[in-house]
Amino acid sequence: METRDKDTVQFYYDRDRRLAKAGVYAQFAESLHGAKRPGFFRTMTATRSLKFLFFTLIIVVISSFIVDWVSGSRNRGSMGGYVYVLDALWFEGDVYLSIARTEGRGSRAAAPVDIAMSVGEAVGPGLLTIGMTEYKSRLSAPDKPQWAAAILTQGDSRIELAARVR
Repeated sequence: METRDKDTVQFYYDRDRRLAKAGVYAQFAESLHGAKRPGFFRTMTATRSLKFLFFTLIIVVISSFIVDWVSGSRNRGSMGGYVYVLDALWFEGDVYLSIARTEGRGSRAAAPVDIAMSVGEAVGPGLLTIGMTEYKSRLSAPDKPQWAAAILTQGDSRIELAARVR
């Protein structure tokens, strides 16, 4: 570096001229230095095998959500702005049922809810009163049933819940 005048600086090094005289590998390395990095999708689908893995993973995830949605139990329902959840557990010849009530969006004043529960041949009535947030019951079942069902009625509204027995 040399200065002719006080304000002008003259450089003797020219990068482009130096790279033109450099070897093939140095030019290749320099060309990669300023390259834009590929995005996520382009990276995941760069080769045939990566494309196959990526799209297989997407198909598996989507199909698992669909199978869960189609075959899953309908143990949750809403009525009058409240959410009701049915849970069932089998233990030593009895099925223990529980219906929980939680406030949802737009919930009105709580009203009594009539409950009819069934497990196999056993049927049991119940009433979820205004101050209660959970109703529990026990029905006899000598063998473990696959499903438990409950029908909740409040005035003209009605929901049917079904849950797998754990």
